[in-house]
Amino acid sequence: MTTGPGTARLSTSEVARALLNRAPAPAESSVTVSRNARGVFQFEVTVRHESAVTARDVAATLSDELASLYPYPNGDSDA
Repeated sequence: MTTGPGTARLSTSEVARALLNRAPAPAESSVTVSRNARGVFQFEVTVRHESAVTARDVAATLSDELASLYPYPNGDSDA
């Protein structure tokens, strides 16, 4: 492979250094709510955090809140 005049190539160590020094991407969390064929709400909670304990606690809180917002139908006509 040839490079033309004015084309700078980075060494392997320069590429590695650049990769190590870049800022980490922010963690992405998500919540997905859907309804199945029976009309029951289903949800998926994904929490990304540097601390597994914090991620677990946030996911548990969100799951509890979603369960209270979208309760499992008990078969009553009023529900």
